[in-house]
Amino acid sequence: MKQLWISVAILALMVGLLAMNTHYLSTFLTPLSQSLSQASDAALEGDWETAQEKAKLVRAQWEKHDRYLHMVQNHIEVDGISKLLTEAERCLADQRGKDYAAVSSTLEDALTHLDEMERLSAENLF
Repeated sequence: MKQLWISVAILALMVGLLAMNTHYLSTFLTPLSQSLSQASDAALEGDWETAQEKAKLVRAQWEKHDRYLHMVQNHIEVDGISKLLTEAERCLADQRGKDYAAVSSTLEDALTHLDEMERLSAENLF
């Protein structure tokens, strides 16, 4: 009977850690997507200064959490997002608004996918 309770405690701990990770990622990734959307809107309007500020904010936040993401996420996904951020910064530096909007949209999709991968759902379980 003691072994059963130990197993239940370990399972509860794992579920709790999963819930904490999911919450952490959602609270971190949602603002990044919003900032990318705002930067994209600014770039399409020709407000390059605002777009670059938002992009720098996204890059800083991403790098701040990079180590944690590499521990809990697929490295290929994390590295792919980092490459897309670099490409987005190049588009902004060259003031290519439509290209930036396309890269930003891809980035938003990648961030959403990263968030959805950690959610507890039937699709993720089976």
